[in-house]
Amino acid sequence: GDTVFCSTLTFAASANPIVYAGAEPVFIDSDEKSWNMCPIALGNAMEYAAQRNRLPKAVIVVHLLGLVADLDTIQSICDKYNVPLIEDAAESLGSTYKNQMTGTLGEMGIYSFNGNKIITTSGGGMLLSKKETTRKKAFKLATQAKEQAMFYLHKKIGYNYRLSNVLAGIGMGQM
Repeated sequence: GDTVFCSTLTFAASANPIVYAGAEPVFIDSDEKSWNMCPIALGNAMEYAAQRNRLPKAVIVVHLLGLVADLDTIQSICDKYNVPLIEDAAESLGSTYKNQMTGTLGEMGIYSFNGNKIITTSGGGMLLSKKETTRKKAFKLATQAKEQAMFYLHKKIGYNYRLSNVLAGIGMGQM
């Protein structure tokens, strides 16, 4: 029943995880200069949501085609409403914003290693976070949520969202 704000001009992979988690994507229109999320539209949507006591759980901004969104303004809007910013940097690996790599400025950053990306492992991707608790939770979920035990013990449903060692080595070689 939660909402997550995300960019309109993007591939479905940016919005699909929102639906996987049982939330509703709310699409925020694009800025005509950068083609990325429009800070004015985001501000209006956030104000509207706040008035209805329905703030989103997160904002996912997509840096489209190597172009970087107006992160200062978008981050300040997210900070004003205490909503985490997630950067979809799948198409902006190598791009910078004020001398910082995209994907490293929000609470989390997402990169894709699909076959059509700058660095490819034929699939998969990478999640970045400055928060150790977020990294540990993501790693646990991505490795079947197996508990530390001498036998197979699972208290939660996890996923098999890991790259094989061979594919990870190919990606590291490209980095």
